[in-house]
Amino acid sequence: MTCGALASTKLIPELNYWFNYAMTRSVLNKHQIPIPPTFDSTYLSIKSFIELLFNENYSYDEYKYFYEEYGSAYSWPSPIRERIMVYANSAKCYKMCCDATTNIFILQQDDLTMLDGLLAYRQDETGVTLIDTTGVTQITGSQIAVNYDALSTCLSKLIYHYLNLKINGSYSAFDNQTLISCPQDVLASCYEAYVIEEVFQHISLQGT
Repeated sequence: MTCGALASTKLIPELNYWFNYAMTRSVLNKHQIPIPPTFDSTYLSIKSFIELLFNENYSYDEYKYFYEEYGSAYSWPSPIRERIMVYANSAKCYKMCCDATTNIFILQQDDLTMLDGLLAYRQDETGVTLIDTTGVTQITGSQIAVNYDALSTCLSKLIYHYLNLKINGSYSAFDNQTLISCPQDVLASCYEAYVIEEVFQHISLQGT
């Protein structure tokens, strides 16, 4: 990186869109967290794991997480090109496709297991159970068994807290005074803001 120029500016439209969607509906975080620009939904990839994270009405029976870079800025959808070309020397834009191979968010096995659990919950909110275990985190039928202490990533831990809230109505293990995510992990930071909002809304509805 030289002369203050950005070495890399990566855009994944789904993350902008769904985090914008979540934060514009926020009560707790309104005007507290900078809301990213959004795009028309026609420019989004379908079956994105990012939509699975943020959209309670996710309707697909699978999710995808591999991306590929657009070959040329001239092939980007025009609203995206116009916005990100502010960083013309470093801008990169990514999309999903059937033969993409780039795990751009570096999702680990714990992330994928918990995403599978989240998908099971999205498909049948009342039919799944979440239990704590000292064994292996796994999904067996409609049961999600989680060894929280063994989870190795911020995102997987946050998905656990979200599911624990939604399935068990429990949030006592979620300490929002100490962030689970770190500033370098943009996805986990965005998702933590979403989970905090969900906990706040749950408590508000209880009137406590």
